Amino acid sequence: MLSENQPASFSGVVEADRRLFEPGERNLAQMLKCDAVQAGKNGSLQAGTAMIAAGLTSETKESSPEPSTRLLHPRVWASLSEGVHQRFRAINAFLDEVLTQATMPEFVHSSPVAAQTLTRISRTLHGLKPLGGSWCWLVSTDLYIDESGGAMVLDHNLACPVGLHRMSELAAQGGATELVDRWVSRQLQPILPGARSKTDRARIAVLDSGSFSPAFRENEYLATRTSGMLVRNRDIVIDSDGLAVINHGQLERIDLLVRRLDDDLLDPNCFRPDSLVGVPGLVRACRNERAAVLNAPGTGIMNHRAISRLIPTMIQHYLGEQPLLNSVKTLVCGIPEERDEVLANLREFAVRTIDPLHPSRPFFGPAASSAEMTAMVARLLKDPSAFVARPLLSASGASSKSTQTVLPESMDDFSQSAGPRSGFNVRTFGGLSDTFRMLPMGIGRKAQPDGGATVAIISDPTTFLVHS
Repeated sequence: MLSENQPASFSGVVEADRRLFEPGERNLAQMLKCDAVQAGKNGSLQAGTAMIAAGLTSETKESSPEPSTRLLHPRVWASLSEGVHQRFRAINAFLDEVLTQATMPEFVHSSPVAAQTLTRISRTLHGLKPLGGSWCWLVSTDLYIDESGGAMVLDHNLACPVGLHRMSELAAQGGATELVDRWVSRQLQPILPGARSKTDRARIAVLDSGSFSPAFRENEYLATRTSGMLVRNRDIVIDSDGLAVINHGQLERIDLLVRRLDDDLLDPNCFRPDSLVGVPGLVRACRNERAAVLNAPGTGIMNHRAISRLIPTMIQHYLGEQPLLNSVKTLVCGIPEERDEVLANLREFAVRTIDPLHPSRPFFGPAASSAEMTAMVARLLKDPSAFVARPLLSASGASSKSTQTVLPESMDDFSQSAGPRSGFNVRTFGGLSDTFRMLPMGIGRKAQPDGGATVAIISDPTTFLVHS
């Protein structure tokens, strides 16, 4: 952990706006040496330096470059963390029922597209149990935060979340990369005892698709932080004793495999038979408890937008609670009534693929030409189950009050600085094992008209650090 003492270079910022910090309340801003602060120390801080403070404020003009860091009030971050934790608990219970017990909760049948997808995956993976009892070892959550502090959840990635390496790079600009690195390393500690062999030191391998993969640097980073070997499918052997890796011509047993392949590519015996990067027999080895894999096979179904939109219902069904964070309104075009609504009001929607792991260029109604409108209508009529539609943000940048949660309870926390403000997209990382842990920072990105993003995070030039 970084020093408990406040860096001297931060004293001017804290003095200039004490309203950012509650008395005696520590937050990440006290540890980070932000670019804006360093510029101020050198006497070059301009009046237009951008910082998001006391909830969300911005000093930049729309034409200015994105700031290198933005601040969220600690109470906002705590509320987000509590809401994400609630969602993970509901997801865990849902996957236990659908994948381990191979039963289908009644509420799923309200969405035929979701029911069809879940029935297929349940037949393939029935009886599989996640390592340590948790399906949510490492999960990314994408949210939209509007200019008044309203938050709504867009997507989750339980299979192969991406962005930790980029976050480490962003944090390094302020001297806080150690915080990210340690968090990633500590995520494995509660899991490892259940995956240990008879040796004192657990052996870990990170399954990668190859150096040509856009996520290779991310996978290499995870291997480094977990003290694991970066391997490909050709290096892995499955036998009666479990998993082993061919290392310099010798078989070396491994206790834990961190997979960096999506579900459909993971095992050609269970998913896509044309996968050239998967490990044949891996799912069967997991079901027979001869292989320990993180995140467990099957978690990718929560990326499916027809299923993830049911999370508020999962919270009510399994936890008996009301959702602390609302999901963005999502219409599944594979449901005839919802498709008809989208077609009748196409100018008012953003249309995206139902599975974010197989994206195509998003469609934004107001910006579409006549030819693009015609083409989108044809695609919706030809294969409606491949798409979902989401309402666009209003001109002010805020979404409908019915689809967002205002954080925290007092709006005073969001109105303490002058200047124009704008919403943004943020990706957070958390995990649920023996306890819930959420990294106290996220990756901010420029929001698109529906609050989402259009570029993969590893190649998005607009990324910036968001922290409390």
